[in-house]
Amino acid sequence: MFQLTSKHRNTIMGVSAVLILVHHYFTNILDKPYKFGAIGVDFFMFAMGLGLYFSLYNGEKEKSFLKSIPSFYIRRLKKIFPPFAAFLVFWGMWMYSKGGFTVKAFFLNLSFTGYWTLSYNQYFNWFVSGILLFYILSPFFYLLIKKSKYNFLSTISLFVIISILTYVFRKDENGQITRTLIMIVRLIPLAFGMLFGAYCKESPNKTKKYVSISFFSVLFIIGAA
Repeated sequence: MFQLTSKHRNTIMGVSAVLILVHHYFTNILDKPYKFGAIGVDFFMFAMGLGLYFSLYNGEKEKSFLKSIPSFYIRRLKKIFPPFAAFLVFWGMWMYSKGGFTVKAFFLNLSFTGYWTLSYNQYFNWFVSGILLFYILSPFFYLLIKKSKYNFLSTISLFVIISILTYVFRKDENGQITRTLIMIVRLIPLAFGMLFGAYCKESPNKTKKYVSISFFSVLFIIGAA
């Protein structure tokens, strides 16, 4: 199963993208389309976790772990930054023509920090800012999963920590969902994607397989409910 998941990672990401599009563009047709978007994002984060684990694993094989980290970040940014910067120029021009969009807002979006620093109508997308956070945290998740003898327990412990943070940051003083919550909750499928990535490399025993698959399935059912 783990090898099959790895083989069809791009397919998983493609299906996820379709679900996210349904969420954003079929609001008036489907009942509660946000569920499609949430499921799509979780699948996408899971597939991203697989890819990040493979990248870190291959980098560590070529060099030591610490020496591989700079090249890991450089490769990630080379994939993301050029197309995003090109798109942001046109998006920024369109936003500026509508009024209220500044050069400062453009550069904050370009630095992947717009989500945290700008008002709702000036940042481009939460996920683009999230990518930077996910990339920063992924080497720590990798160490926690790969270096632990019982890596599925490490991942579950990580899930518990993230769940506590999700509860703490769930609402602001006005009772609104916080921006921090939207980011933190996505770390759960990312971590499990990295765990599955580890299992693609190490051929886990049956206990690990059943515990991990069962736990992740429960999380998915709760999220889809």
